[in-house]
Amino acid sequence: MRLADGSWGANGDYSMWLNPETEWTWRRLWALEDTFWDAVPHALGSAWARPLLAQAARELLLAQASDWQFIISTGAAGDYAIRRFNGHCDDLDALLTGLAPSATEAERDAAARHLPEIARRDALFPDVLAAVEAAARSA
Repeated sequence: MRLADGSWGANGDYSMWLNPETEWTWRRLWALEDTFWDAVPHALGSAWARPLLAQAARELLLAQASDWQFIISTGAAGDYAIRRFNGHCDDLDALLTGLAPSATEAERDAAARHLPEIARRDALFPDVLAAVEAAARSA
């Protein structure tokens, strides 16, 4: 059986998630996703990078939560959704800067110093690194 595209959002389409008010979130997210997957092979092979990679995966998943765009579109708490989306993206960006194969020692150190705060705040998906490894193997 093939189900038709559909949505419970307004208009019965995807306009609650992709519209002029949310377009910027997708551009930012797509760039971060590409950077994340570019960093994965190098980071998986480095013991010091694995905790940073695990937290980067958590931040990516949190930034990908579709509720941010939905909330922005409803206008009910758009400032909250924008703040949370940008916070996860900013944390992800900081971690990815330290994970880049071309990262300087100072960039790696800055990411490592930032890690405990982020990990304490966003401590979920305990087995996320295993899922990242499996996805990298199947790609």
